[in-house]
Amino acid sequence: MIAITGKNGYIGTALKTYFEKKGIEVRCVGVRGDIPDNIFENTDTVIHTAGIVHNKKADAELYEKVNVSLTEKLADTAKKNGVKHFVFLSTMSVYGLIVGKITKDTPVLPTNDYGKSKLLAEKILLAMADKDFKVSVIRPPMVYGKDCPGNYRLLSKLVKTIKILPYTDNKRSMIYIENLVSCIEDIINNNVYGVICPQNKQYVNTAEMCGYIAKYNNRNIYFSKLLGKIVSKLKINAVQKAFGSLYYAENIAFLCDKIGLEKSIEITENN
Repeated sequence: MIAITGKNGYIGTALKTYFEKKGIEVRCVGVRGDIPDNIFENTDTVIHTAGIVHNKKADAELYEKVNVSLTEKLADTAKKNGVKHFVFLSTMSVYGLIVGKITKDTPVLPTNDYGKSKLLAEKILLAMADKDFKVSVIRPPMVYGKDCPGNYRLLSKLVKTIKILPYTDNKRSMIYIENLVSCIEDIINNNVYGVICPQNKQYVNTAEMCGYIAKYNNRNIYFSKLLGKIVSKLKINAVQKAFGSLYYAENIAFLCDKIGLEKSIEITENN
């Protein structure tokens, strides 16, 4: 039996749908309020997706309460209930980078409360791991897909609004939601433990992605290299997140290639 927390979240919902379509028995577990001592009874694997992501109304205390203390409580309960595998959805934000190449030697230096809380939860979970309680920490890059929240939605709206965009020869680690849930299934089936950095098999170039978004919305977009040179010099975080490079080195990336980039954009943009 697989138990999933965060049933109303984007990743939790996608996991539930994916496993149910494959005939795999899953149950969604609510984690608000008191946690019953037997909440994970008869459960082999817990996938913990519940948590606070980037929330302007949340302070450091709330991030720690939800992303750290709740995670520790759930893991402790899971271990006592005989759960064999605890899968934790963390984030690429633990590295604290806006641009750059992430290697096995890149330090984890989160710069915001969200990243700090996820890193602290990681450390607690990995310290709890033993031969009977395995832990997988997943650090996804930007997740996108149909009805996704976050930066992809903003990028899609931009493509649908303006006709000229900067061209930068950047590359980013990103992961399509269907690739992520398939990756999590592989991690469970193949007993992959420790820290895992998933991404699409193909690095994403922002201009290429925007071109596909335009294509599947019947839009004509012009990409300007001159504008790209200007944008690449701007030290604005939002601009760097969209048009700068941030990616996992090939030798640490857990590649997920169930659905290719263009097809993933077609599905995402299909109304």
